[in-house]
Amino acid sequence: MSIRGLLAISAALAGVLLVTALVYWPGLTGGFALDDFPNLVDNPALIQDTLAPAALWRAAFSMEAGPTGRPLAMLSFALEAHAFGLDPRMMKLTNLGLHLLNGVLVFLLLRRILRLVRADEIPTTPAWSRPEAVAVFVTAAWLLAPINLTAVLYVIQRMESLAALFTLAGLVAYIAGRERMHRGQPGGTGLIWLGVAGGSVLGILAKENAALLPVYALLLEIVLFHARTRSGRIDRPVVLLFVVTLVVPALLGLAWLLPGVLSGSAYANRPFDLSQRLWTQGRALWSYLGWILIPNLQSLSLYHDAYPLSTGWRRPLTTLPAALGLTGLLGLGFWLMHRRALIALGLLWFLAGHLLVSSILPFEPVYEHRNYLPSIGILLTLFALVLREPLQPPLRAARLGFAVSLILLYGLLTLLRAGTWGDPVRLAATEAARHPDSPRATYALGQMLTVTAPDATAPLFTLGMQRFEDSARLPLAGLLPVQALIFLSAKHALPIKPQWWERMRHIIATRPLAAQDISALYALIDCRIRQLCRFDDRELEHTLTLAAQKHPNRPIVLTLYANYTANIAHDYERTQALMQRAVTLAPSNAQFWENLVTLQIARGQRTAARASLERLSELNWFGCLDTELRKLQAAYTAQFGHSLPAASSSS
Repeated sequence: MSIRGLLAISAALAGVLLVTALVYWPGLTGGFALDDFPNLVDNPALIQDTLAPAALWRAAFSMEAGPTGRPLAMLSFALEAHAFGLDPRMMKLTNLGLHLLNGVLVFLLLRRILRLVRADEIPTTPAWSRPEAVAVFVTAAWLLAPINLTAVLYVIQRMESLAALFTLAGLVAYIAGRERMHRGQPGGTGLIWLGVAGGSVLGILAKENAALLPVYALLLEIVLFHARTRSGRIDRPVVLLFVVTLVVPALLGLAWLLPGVLSGSAYANRPFDLSQRLWTQGRALWSYLGWILIPNLQSLSLYHDAYPLSTGWRRPLTTLPAALGLTGLLGLGFWLMHRRALIALGLLWFLAGHLLVSSILPFEPVYEHRNYLPSIGILLTLFALVLREPLQPPLRAARLGFAVSLILLYGLLTLLRAGTWGDPVRLAATEAARHPDSPRATYALGQMLTVTAPDATAPLFTLGMQRFEDSARLPLAGLLPVQALIFLSAKHALPIKPQWWERMRHIIATRPLAAQDISALYALIDCRIRQLCRFDDRELEHTLTLAAQKHPNRPIVLTLYANYTANIAHDYERTQALMQRAVTLAPSNAQFWENLVTLQIARGQRTAARASLERLSELNWFGCLDTELRKLQAAYTAQFGHSLPAASSSS
């Protein structure tokens, strides 16, 4: 490529990045949303006064999500919180920076792919259909695609964009290494191992879907290199790479996950089973395709909790056609692999990107941010069809106009959406208006109205309480809206309707308890302990007793009940039994052990407290529990008259 062409492409890419920043800028003024609150705002471990290794370790592993805890993402939040406090604007600004950096990596990756799948070009081929130009077009569409907004402005989804950063960087390194190997240059094998193995490890520490990096790499290998050397022989180092990074981990993962999935225990806390999830995902993937290619602000949302489940292959009627259509799409991708490589790669890339989140794992059915990387494949397919497929000269201007118009449309819709996200009240009102059947959207509006109301007599407060009532009546509503009605009524000395308690118990008796339901129960207990709320304790005890009976093997539910029995009912025998059961079920949870030791010391159980302290010390990785252990040892000394040996950190 000439210097002039290189400068033109660089300027075009810089312009796309600048436009993307300007489009997202209005959304940076918004606040936190949904899962931001339990994981960031209400996470005391995230705010550290020091950057000592133990403090950072505690913050990095302060989120109980996935098998890793996503420590790299949480560490980034902790560093920001230390420097700027819990400022959503700064966190969103960092997310935007990651998005722009990912855009550069998308361009670098696509440029290499398009060069390797170069169509026969003649001197009269338009400049905008050549590899570098098409890479800019696809990158622009991806950066501005409205479906990717939640991966930027929904703060906690930095996990998604950070995992994507390592995935994209790993794939760029992989292709560069494979090209070196094909040319017989040194360093190629090291690059592919660094890209796939290194990128996977770092990405998984941000979010587990980076485990798909070897899948993406294998797809690139099959389409671009055919797993062979230049002379046509099987490339053994490449085969070994995929055995180590893909085949072995996949077999181990299936051996770990399948027993729980097939027995149903993995779905015990979900309102759907494996069959329903799989049927639903067929329809969800077609919804994603529509939202990527033909975005609609009425459909795009933070909240998709009202997305209808498929309860069988005929309910709803679109279920079976959706599944058959996906099968056909998969077959089309393989059939086109040696005929239209770019189109095949794009289709298979999209499907591969959903192997984890749209398969057997018991995740919630629909979230837009799951398309952050998969959407690259669909946009690549679209722009390959529009800009790379041979057409007669009279149609060239039309397809260039279509490509530019589509990118402009994406930018406009994302700008409108970002403007909504920039105002928390407007966001809550808009989401509730567009999705009145979403319990989360209507609850969020009620929460926003009651928080902004000056007092309980204000019309805004009354309107907010009405929204909670609306949310509680929805078929899929959990405990949050009912809890809000009880909480706010008790706090402001308003009448508490008996049917609210009955509604809570009905939900507990008939459905699994989600994380938000646990938070709702905790809020009632905490409000009562701090004497901010006045209500009938018997109603609360009846509700918590039912929760413990329905979920005897969930340590978080037992710990919640123990909080009530210790601090409100003052029944310490029952409290200790509940805490002992919790640590038996979750022996690696340090907080449960801290609770038990505190109670044992207070009750004068010297031997038991010492044994529990020893167990807690075993969890003191890199000194992350030093502060807590010192406090507990001081309490032990004050109670029993002699000190324990100083705790050492595990390594």
